[in-house]
Amino acid sequence: MQFNVGISIKEDVFSAIFSPRSIAVIGASANGENIGANYFRALVRAGFTGKLYPVSQGGGHLLGYQVYRDLRALPEGPDYCIVAVPASSVPDVIDSCVERKVKVVQIYTAGFAEMGTDGAHLQSEVVRRAREGDVRIIGPNCMGICSPGARIPFGTMDKIAETGPVAFLSQSGGLTGDMILLGLERGIRFSKVVSFGNGCDLDIHQFLDFLSGDNETGIIGAYVEDVRDGRRLMQQLRALRGKKPVVLCKGGMTEPGTRATMSHTGSLTLSPQRWSGALAQAGAISVDSLEALADMVLIFQQLPYHFGRRVALVSGLSGGGGGIGVIASDTCSRAGLVVPQFSLETQDKLQRLLPQVGVIVQNPLDLGGKSSNAELLESCLHICAGEPQVDILMVDLHVGKLADVAGEQQVRNISLLLTKVAQSLSKPMIVVAKPGLAPHLCLEIQQYLAQNGLAVFPSIGQAARALALLNVWKELSLP
Repeated sequence: MQFNVGISIKEDVFSAIFSPRSIAVIGASANGENIGANYFRALVRAGFTGKLYPVSQGGGHLLGYQVYRDLRALPEGPDYCIVAVPASSVPDVIDSCVERKVKVVQIYTAGFAEMGTDGAHLQSEVVRRAREGDVRIIGPNCMGICSPGARIPFGTMDKIAETGPVAFLSQSGGLTGDMILLGLERGIRFSKVVSFGNGCDLDIHQFLDFLSGDNETGIIGAYVEDVRDGRRLMQQLRALRGKKPVVLCKGGMTEPGTRATMSHTGSLTLSPQRWSGALAQAGAISVDSLEALADMVLIFQQLPYHFGRRVALVSGLSGGGGGIGVIASDTCSRAGLVVPQFSLETQDKLQRLLPQVGVIVQNPLDLGGKSSNAELLESCLHICAGEPQVDILMVDLHVGKLADVAGEQQVRNISLLLTKVAQSLSKPMIVVAKPGLAPHLCLEIQQYLAQNGLAVFPSIGQAARALALLNVWKELSLP
């Protein structure tokens, strides 16, 4: 049993979720050794500015806060409750939330519909009590939310996501945590994040309705394992068409994945053919992995107004770029991009700047290891951007190889130059940063470039696919 999708949601429900004035964590014991205490500890460390209430039958103190033995003992009814107690205790917790007029309850606890008939009956009872008491539910079997603007971290994570335009919805708590970590690594900035698990009440439909009108959200990504109301989802996606990009990754698209999905959330699934076709008609982007989803929300975030399939490839910053350029050309072409030959005028300008030995001035441009000359590299990038047949520049920055040839500081110098040049180029630029044997340096460079507005990808294949799908979205958004 779940809430009827037609039930209206009061305006203050989403404020209670993403900007609560107070949060109670039910199951946060004073010994600090259970999941509830970990949730509470994460909220304190993140700097949540509202009121916090740990609740556990044992009482005591946790991190200097009084632990209340029951929700009814709190000095106020909190806006938002995180529930981390055994499944059998959840119905009684819902009763206490009803009494204290709690607006939203997030149920971390598993052991409901995903476990079969008995769990489904228990979930139905929780829904019934919440519905009668006008309490909304996120979950059960979920990690809950992350709201960077309100200093609410995701679950028990020590680090909080950076504030930005990307919203992410997911049935999987583990994948949601992975998405936030990818964001921290690659510069993806989030407005709101929700792991809704079984979605017995608030699920993808209600959150999409909210996000469609949320001024802080410009891009929506989602991971789903089932869609209970496919017709409604397509209507929601069509309403967002051409306004806010929506990127969806669906689990359970193979026979083994379907089995795993049913045991994970107790859900049924759509066929791959019906799913992909429906999304295309609705103007949304379908991807098949979390990494691809991260690529897409990143490129939408960093290049929101750029469209064009014609790419100038710049390689050989550390030498030996000829073969790399050939493979990069093939990769881009297979993804649906175009790698046009530079005009004779562009080739002539490049040839005047670059020595003939080890350099290729067609497209791809092979610098032959001449990137140590900052002025030369800057001039070459401007010439490539000035080519009429080019829409975007893709720079292959092999961090490990360049560090080995020229030293780590030179890699940092080139990164500084790329951020400077990107701000003055007439066309956008994306960077492919390969770690090689320098993964820590690559992460440093990747984060620096992202913080300065560049879209950075770990491989040419991922960059090409993201750029191609960016253009697909434009085409799908046409009237």
